[in-house]
Amino acid sequence: MKLITILGTLTGVLISLGTLVTVTVPALRNKLKKGLLRGEETERELRAIRLLLEEHVAKDEELREELALQKEVDLCVLRDLITGIYFRRAKEKRIHTYELEDASALHDLYRRRGGNSYVHTLYGQMTGEWEIIQ
Repeated sequence: MKLITILGTLTGVLISLGTLVTVTVPALRNKLKKGLLRGEETERELRAIRLLLEEHVAKDEELREELALQKEVDLCVLRDLITGIYFRRAKEKRIHTYELEDASALHDLYRRRGGNSYVHTLYGQMTGEWEIIQ
């Protein structure tokens, strides 16, 4: 019981001294106020940063969806161009050098975009089985 009384007294003395110093020393009081205000300001800044981050994440998701659609469009256009070259020359099984160069460039893009084997097969026929004319 005596120990509790002593601890209570010491705690009261420490709190009283802290209050006395804070009240009598304006510089210390101002620093404490600024520290508390800075904490509030930091919280406001963190909230603003969180909101910006959430907006950024949402925008990233939109961009991912748009890029996926753009990839599909790219593949369709490239497939159409390559098959167009193929079917223009399929009966003759002959292709001009410049058309083959175009087909090669298109096929490279198509392959890099992850295109399927159908166009690879057509391209393989053009480059391996057809006569190349100047």
